[in-house]
Amino acid sequence: MNIDDINKSTLDIFNNYVYMLKLLSFVCITVAIIFSINLIWITARNEYKDNVIVVALGVGKGFLNRCCVIEGIINITIATAFSLLVYWLTVDMVSNRFLGAETRLSLFSLCFVLILTTVLSIIVYSKKIYDIKVKSADFSYLRIDN
Repeated sequence: MNIDDINKSTLDIFNNYVYMLKLLSFVCITVAIIFSINLIWITARNEYKDNVIVVALGVGKGFLNRCCVIEGIINITIATAFSLLVYWLTVDMVSNRFLGAETRLSLFSLCFVLILTTVLSIIVYSKKIYDIKVKSADFSYLRIDN
């Protein structure tokens, strides 16, 4: 048995651990983002009737669009913070338990989470803005008991 063989096998084990940790971290980030976006989607579907009522009262669609944009910015911020928190807690707990090492958030991780959250939120809010622009003028929805 050679020292190089022991060193190589130890490095292989650590490389596999780091690879598994990266995959687990990105899964946690993605799940947190999708969970947040799903909550936004459910809320948007429930707010549809309220938007029709607001338009029927005479408040313009521009007001609803501005509210939607502000709500989107707030939700992107919350989803990003939640995703980074889950990522940091996962990496920190696993690293401290297995290696006793400190962890730091990288700029790449921050940018990845921010871009992914923004893209998914734009997809969700595009449906909400579409409902405001196209469907909120249909007042027949108010006649149906939903």
